[in-house]
Amino acid sequence: MSILKVIQLRSMETKGEKRRIVYRAGVTQALTFDEYAAILKRAETNRNLICTNCPLYRPEGGTIIVYDCALYPRRGLSDEQVRKTFRVDGYRWGCSKGVHRLKNGLQKRYTCLYEKDNAHGDKSFMRCEYSLEPCGLVLFHYLGDHEKAALVANTAPHGNAKKSKVPFTRTLPIVLHGIKEKAMQQMYSSSPRQIYKNVQQSNDVRNSHVVQNFFGNSEQVRNVLKMIRREKRSSSETLSLAPTT
Repeated sequence: MSILKVIQLRSMETKGEKRRIVYRAGVTQALTFDEYAAILKRAETNRNLICTNCPLYRPEGGTIIVYDCALYPRRGLSDEQVRKTFRVDGYRWGCSKGVHRLKNGLQKRYTCLYEKDNAHGDKSFMRCEYSLEPCGLVLFHYLGDHEKAALVANTAPHGNAKKSKVPFTRTLPIVLHGIKEKAMQQMYSSSPRQIYKNVQQSNDVRNSHVVQNFFGNSEQVRNVLKMIRREKRSSSETLSLAPTT
């Protein structure tokens, strides 16, 4: 297995380091579990093998990427939310096949392309995920027909989209967390449209290789505000029902 390829070096700085887009292309067949483990162990000592500008947007079939959960800004995110961040790749996926613990110590998850009448998904395009620990280095290997996967993502209806012509893009967990914070601060002073505009302006960093830190639309902000108000009402009702001494 040859070294992962550094395809682009960004000038943006993160904690004194340049954000790197790093991946290996053209690996169209699954490797052995020991080979995946070897890549992860090599990345522990050679940090240049780690993609730090992430998550990548729509990697092609045959692409291998290594991310490091420890390098991703937390801002209140849990370990699982950080892991979910790397799965926001611009594709539409079916249900996860769960976590499989392998004999060599790896944990494997895999997911197949979304298919309307099959909850388990279409095996013509798959994303395999390997790690040695819950929130450390994680390796993704994309296998199959990425052109078909892009077509599915572009046409499958989803979420707030009323028409299937709107391309599918999930919101990054860190962006969702940030919008909740802003909504809490501005819910009585700003409209959903204004909050949405403020978030978009603060996240104006564009890169065609990377999933953008954008929130979908002002309707999503409106839904977040509704959720916050429900939580506040529920909390108030719980307090009012608490026994007094």
